Amino acid sequence: MQRINIKIYGIGSEVTSILHDMLDELLEVGYDKTIKQVEDIDEMMDKKLKGIPALSINGDLAFQDTIPSKTDLKNWIYSYLFKHSKPMTMKNILVPVDFSDTSKNAFQFALAYAEKTGAQLRLVHAYNSPLDAANPAVLLSITEQESRINESLAQMILNQKPDSSPVKVDFESRLGFAVDEIVKMSEEEDTDMIIMGTMGEHIALEKVFGTVSSDVSQQAKCPVMLIPPNIKFHKINDILFASDYSATEGQVLDKILKFAKTFDSALHFVHVNDKLDGELSTSPEELIFEKVFATKDPMTPMYFAEVQGHSVTDGLNSYIKNHKIDLLTVVTQKRTFWERLFHKSTTKKMVLNSEIPLLVLHV
Repeated sequence: MQRINIKIYGIGSEVTSILHDMLDELLEVGYDKTIKQVEDIDEMMDKKLKGIPALSINGDLAFQDTIPSKTDLKNWIYSYLFKHSKPMTMKNILVPVDFSDTSKNAFQFALAYAEKTGAQLRLVHAYNSPLDAANPAVLLSITEQESRINESLAQMILNQKPDSSPVKVDFESRLGFAVDEIVKMSEEEDTDMIIMGTMGEHIALEKVFGTVSSDVSQQAKCPVMLIPPNIKFHKINDILFASDYSATEGQVLDKILKFAKTFDSALHFVHVNDKLDGELSTSPEELIFEKVFATKDPMTPMYFAEVQGHSVTDGLNSYIKNHKIDLLTVVTQKRTFWERLFHKSTTKKMVLNSEIPLLVLHV
């Protein structure tokens, strides 16, 4: 998460209060931010301002001697975060496994993905211990359990990794609860991404809560790619980014763009309008996205769409089917992705498309 230090220059007035309120609204979630009002004349003179009110983000002057509209302010924030976002690296991939067919399939997917990107893999299996770990007999049991798990991991690599594969694969067993251990590993410098399988035939709302994959996707500190059962790796031609056009998304735009360039993919920025009584229209936020991306990388095909549906998932599933999307990408914020994606009034057996992987990015 990027830290943002904002300064509003000006003597206390209604104008500076308006700017403060706009910033609070635009940066409501997903940011480690401070907003400071500067009234010290010397500090304003040191900044060599042309006039007040003025506003800076992390020292970069955004506006001065004017009151920007909310759209202009949001546009500037997008551009700033896009320019300063960290590129997405994919050299070290963690693959959690539980030896089920679903996790074995995710390992196969990860192998093909790593071969395409030049990444290396680390298989990990987390296991629980008996409660009385201080008992010498229990400690011996834990040691034996660890040894058996490591043997199983080594055998899994031997059985599933082709001799011709150049991908380096290491393995590790961890004592602890699966979600806790995987999230800890996601914080390590040598973990760039997690690829793991999902449970069941669909990512269904009533099934996904409480599963390891959903908990990891929400809590991990690195991107997480969820692989549905039986999905095999193939060329990623079209990527759908499910967007709500929030300012928070500016932190991950460069990651999405680099990911698309790696696979020579087209990017589809899709916003779902679930208000069926209104007409579709190009929103100011959509124009912001178009402006930012048009100046960044004109070689990557990009499409911007607003679609209607009875729910977010209906709209996304329809677009995925009609445009042959290969990968769905979403961004989590402080509100959990699942809470945002499935509104309480539309939770009846709502499912995401189960034919393509889901990439979860975090801010």
